[in-house]
Amino acid sequence: MILYTVVPQEDIFSTGQLQEQNKEMTVAINNVQLVVQQKEDKWEIIRLISSDPNDYLNEHYQPGQLLSFKPYLQ
Repeated sequence: MILYTVVPQEDIFSTGQLQEQNKEMTVAINNVQLVVQQKEDKWEIIRLISSDPNDYLNEHYQPGQLLSFKPYLQ
């Protein structure tokens, strides 16, 4: 079976690991969506989701960068 999709393989073929267990969440900063993961008191950028190529060139949005903010949790 061939799947033509931008969805990561881990999301399609779940291994039973929930996103909440990894403490990952998607946040929007300046109209740029970032997937972040909690590392102690900071958040590490895991993935950038954008259709603007310039966002990928911005060093502030690069995976591995640490952010310090308190996300709004519902």
